[in-house]
Amino acid sequence: MLLGMGLMAGTLAVPVTIPKTTVYAAASTQQVIGHGEWKQENGKWYYYQDGKMLKNCWVKDGIDWYMLNEDGTMKSDEFIKIDNDLYYFRGWGGMLYNSWYTDAEGNRYYFRDWGGAMNIPCVIDGVRYVFDSNGHLVEKDLDAEVGVKTVKNFLKNALLPVGNTLYVWAGGHDDADATRYGVNPQWEKFFNSQDENYNYTQHRYEYGNGLDCSGYVGWAVHQVMEDWATTTSTIMPRYYYQKGWGSYRENDTSMKFQTGDVVSMSGHVWIVIGQCSDGSAVIMHATPPYVQISGTVSSSGSTNSEAIQLAKQYMSKYYPVGYERYGNRIASKSYMTGVNHFTWSSSVLADPDGYRNMTSAQILADLFGE
Repeated sequence: MLLGMGLMAGTLAVPVTIPKTTVYAAASTQQVIGHGEWKQENGKWYYYQDGKMLKNCWVKDGIDWYMLNEDGTMKSDEFIKIDNDLYYFRGWGGMLYNSWYTDAEGNRYYFRDWGGAMNIPCVIDGVRYVFDSNGHLVEKDLDAEVGVKTVKNFLKNALLPVGNTLYVWAGGHDDADATRYGVNPQWEKFFNSQDENYNYTQHRYEYGNGLDCSGYVGWAVHQVMEDWATTTSTIMPRYYYQKGWGSYRENDTSMKFQTGDVVSMSGHVWIVIGQCSDGSAVIMHATPPYVQISGTVSSSGSTNSEAIQLAKQYMSKYYPVGYERYGNRIASKSYMTGVNHFTWSSSVLADPDGYRNMTSAQILADLFGE
C-alpha cells in the first residue's frame, strides 16, 4: 500500500519514497499542492512548479492525485503497480478511488479509498467479493435472498449487518426496521460516522441507526420467514417455538447446538453458526459496540477455543474496519449452558447444503466462498 488510508486526506507529515517515485504530501517540505500549474504541450500534460517541470512524482491537485512519468508527462488511462498494489489513472489523469472499473478485456476491479485495487476477499456494501492478486474480480457471492427458507440463506442474511452496524439500544424494534427486507443503508452510514470511542449508552432509542441483539435476530429471521419475528431477547427462542417453527428447550444445559439455532440468556440473544470439536460455538450477535461474529469458550471453559480463533480469523479478514476499531468479543460459558434454546424444524428451514453436518470451519469457508 502506498499511502494507506490517509492518502486522500493529504495529511502525511513527510514524503514517502518508493522505487523511482516520490510521494508529495500536503505537509511535506517538497510541497506541490497549490503552487504549480498544468500546461499542455504537443497534446501532453505537464506540471510546473516555480517554473520547473516536475517528473517522477505524485502530485495532488484539489482532491485528486496524479502521477508524472520520468519525462514529466502525466499518466492517463493507465495502470501502474507499486509494491504489489495496482492503481489506475483515468483518461483525464486523476487516480481512480472508491470506484468499480472494467477494463477493455472485461476484468472488473474495485479501487479502494486510497487508490489501490482490492486484491483480497472482502465485503462491499454487504456483498462478499473475491479478487485475485492482480485485482481481478473472480467471484461474487449471490446476494442473500428474501423468503428462501434454508439454513444457508438464513446465515447469509444474518451476515449482512456484521462488521458494519453498530449496537443501538432498541434498534430494530421500530416497525420500519422490524419489517424491512434488506439492510437499512443508514446502519452502515451511522457506523461510518462513529469512531473507536462509540458509546451505545449515548445513542439509546436512535431507531434506524443500528440494531440491538433482538432487533438484529428478529430482522434476520424476518428475511427468510417473511413474518414478524421481533420480540424481547430473553423470550425470543420460545416465541419462535410458539409460532410453530421448531423445537424449544428452556434452561438447556446440554451444550449441544445446531447450525442456525437461536439461543438466549437473560437479556441477550444470538444465532449459532456452528459448533466445534472442543464444544465451543461460533455465533453472530449484536453486542456492544457492534454486530459481529464471536466465539464462545470451549465446553471446559478455555478461552483458546476453536470458535474464538475462527471468529477472530474471519472478523479480521473480512471486516477489518470494525475489528481494528472495536475488537472481537469472547462469549463466556454463560452462552453455553442454562440457555433458552430454539432449533429450526427441517420442514420449516431446510438444509439442502448440508450445513448441519459440517464443522464450523467448513460452514464459514462455504459462506465466504473459500
